[in-house]
Amino acid sequence: MKKNPIRLKLKADTLLVLGRKEEAKQYYYEALRIGNLSFDQKQILLQLENI
Repeated sequence: MKKNPIRLKLKADTLLVLGRKEEAKQYYYEALRIGNLSFDQKQILLQLENI
C-alpha cells in the first residue's frame, strides 16, 4: 500500500491534538520525506518548529 503524504499530515495533526507529540513528529517527517505537499510543506515545517 502506497503512503499518501496528505493522509500522513492529517494523522499527525490528529496526534498533535491528542498530545502525542513524538508520534506526530514521525508522521510529519514521513509526509515531508514522501513529498508533493507544496502548500502543506510550509505548514508542516511550522508545526515541527512548535513541537
